[in-house]
Amino acid sequence: MEPISEESAKFHRAEYDALRQEVLSLVHTMDLILYVGLVSAAFSAAWLLSSEDHPPLFWCAPFFVAVLAALMYFQKAMNVMRHGRYIKKIEDLFAHPALKGWEHTETPGRYDKWFMPVNVALDVYWIVLLGATFLFAAPHIGIFLPAQILKLISTH
Repeated sequence: MEPISEESAKFHRAEYDALRQEVLSLVHTMDLILYVGLVSAAFSAAWLLSSEDHPPLFWCAPFFVAVLAALMYFQKAMNVMRHGRYIKKIEDLFAHPALKGWEHTETPGRYDKWFMPVNVALDVYWIVLLGATFLFAAPHIGIFLPAQILKLISTH
């Protein structure tokens, strides 16, 4: 392997700094998506409950908002992971062997293990938000849920 030139080292250092800033920006955007998705779904549900005579498709609005937020969130998460893999390559090339960079020291095993408490918490958040908004819409669009079916059977 040939030695890295001074210009190349400067370029990769600037690229590394820019990518880290972009990752921080993406993480901030992901946090906003979490909050905005929840609040938007709640506001659209509150609006539907506060007035009457909505077409059935309107009752799906909170669910559609939650789905869009989830898609946006996971797209940003994939970008963070892609940037992280590239930052790790830059660290492999330039970091001192005794003290690797963020992608090596602060996230051990991240590339080998899918289970992390933060990931589980986010999965639960999205499952609850998507599930709750679906259950909110279901009776209004003609989807019978087990509780409704049991209620129909018990009244006959």
